[in-house]
Amino acid sequence: MKKKEHMKIMDKATIKICYKDGRLEEIPSRIWDDYEYLNGLFIVKRRGVWIGIYNMDCVACIVVG
Repeated sequence: MKKKEHMKIMDKATIKICYKDGRLEEIPSRIWDDYEYLNGLFIVKRRGVWIGIYNMDCVACIVVG
């Protein structure tokens, strides 16, 4: 995916984190501008700063869209 296309998705996307225990957390697009997966963690970023760290052992799925 081209960076420009990636930026369009992030402009409109909410991150939905579904936990194994059934809880759901939503992160609206105005709060984040990047994310990554690193060593078993899903990391949500804003201007390069980590604003959310999620242990994938507790997460059932993540939806960006």
